Amino acid sequence: MQTVLRLLLRGDDPTAIAGALHDEADRAAAVPGSRARVLELQPGVASGTPHAAYMRGVPFEAALEIAVEEAPLADAVDWAAGLGDRLGGLVDAAESYALAGREYVFSPGESDTVLLVVIGRALTQSFEDHHRHWLDRHGWLVKPGADASGSGYRQFHADPKASSLAARSAGLGRHELEGIALGLYPDPDFYLRVMSDAGRLAPILEDERRFIDPETSSPGLYRAVYAAAASSAGQSV
Repeated sequence: MQTVLRLLLRGDDPTAIAGALHDEADRAAAVPGSRARVLELQPGVASGTPHAAYMRGVPFEAALEIAVEEAPLADAVDWAAGLGDRLGGLVDAAESYALAGREYVFSPGESDTVLLVVIGRALTQSFEDHHRHWLDRHGWLVKPGADASGSGYRQFHADPKASSLAARSAGLGRHELEGIALGLYPDPDFYLRVMSDAGRLAPILEDERRFIDPETSSPGLYRAVYAAAASSAGQSV
């Protein structure tokens, strides 16, 4: 199981933020066993999908993800240290998030085209019930369709304490999200074909409404524009 730090960043210029994150990915690659990626929002691509029809949150302009197999959550707090200060005026630090937690793979896959569905919890459910439903029920509703289409599907569950400490360490203002559902697709056109089929998605969307707060959740399609790993130099992708 991977320990992951994800930084979800607000700002006016996705390309500029993603460019500034290259150095952060290289810095993360100094951690033994690490993998880091920079994701840049593809504006408007997800806006016509059924997810966007009921989720009213706003997708983030860029994201940085740092992952290490079986690392302690405390390490993820250290990975975030000082990032907000280094990015300076490129990001709205007060409205950007740090999330630290564990990632679960339901359908394996790797791609540079990545759907991030940011998950806010409906307060009709407890923290424990929300994460249990998402992991033990909802994930298994999604998996058959992901397997059939050849899409990767993962769940990233944020730990509240680790995320709070990571946000403080990074100098970012927010951390109160439950996690992220990730879809991995060969290209944006493939994503739109798969994720615009309202009939096929109906049972999944119905189940989401049981545990997701639409006001604080949002889908966004991203392109991985840079990657770095502990065993290799960073590279554009």
